[in-house]
Amino acid sequence: MALAIDSSTPAPDNVTRSTAAITTTNTFSPPAGSVIFLFISGTGPSPAATQTVTGVSDNLGVHLGWALFTGSRDNVQSGILLGGNTEVWWAACPSAQSNMTVTVTFNSANSSSSSNPAGMIQPIVFTGAATTQNGNASIRNSTASATPSQTLVTSAANSWVFGIVQNFTNGTGPTAGASQTNTIDGTSSIVLNASDGDAFWVQTTNSTTSSSGTTVTLNDTAPTTIAHHFSMVEVLAASTGGMIPLQWIAGG
Repeated sequence: MALAIDSSTPAPDNVTRSTAAITTTNTFSPPAGSVIFLFISGTGPSPAATQTVTGVSDNLGVHLGWALFTGSRDNVQSGILLGGNTEVWWAACPSAQSNMTVTVTFNSANSSSSSNPAGMIQPIVFTGAATTQNGNASIRNSTASATPSQTLVTSAANSWVFGIVQNFTNGTGPTAGASQTNTIDGTSSIVLNASDGDAFWVQTTNSTTSSSGTTVTLNDTAPTTIAHHFSMVEVLAASTGGMIPLQWIAGG
């Protein structure tokens, strides 16, 4: 089975500013043998201090083994220039589940100045994925403003590269670079807070990468010159597979 996004993947959930523990309201029902990734971002506490996801749990009787994707946490701070975090968690799901929710706990409540959302949680359910996810990761790890662009070198054939970005400067969403999309299972993975000037999004290449050792770039042509966090991860396939058509991503 080729690596693919399962149709059970829900729309993203907003992170509220009032509490550190956020439970998703968009329930989803992953199939047996799937692997779930959570792309997470928050604006961080105020005044600016290091923001971290301290744990992920779910509403299942026998809970999944959630883990931080190694190397995916970007929470470097720079005073009022850049706060918050982006990071990725994952878990294998051996048995089919119904009406699943997840709870993401931050070390401190997030802090949009006057309104929600103060971040995003985007679950993505994969089929044909390896049950142990130890692919490569790449983070921006910078406090200077720039146009979002990040690279990752793949460690395996037929893996798929995804990223999450937090725009800390303004509430402008992305214009994804060539051969990339912000649409996951037919739903936009962009969350905007125009009032407080924050934006959050997940993006991915339009297809898997056929060869290991390939340098993959995720980038946006707009917005430009923003303070941002950017976490990229490589989702490993269970076995070699073909390219995934764009219409599968967009639910067409």
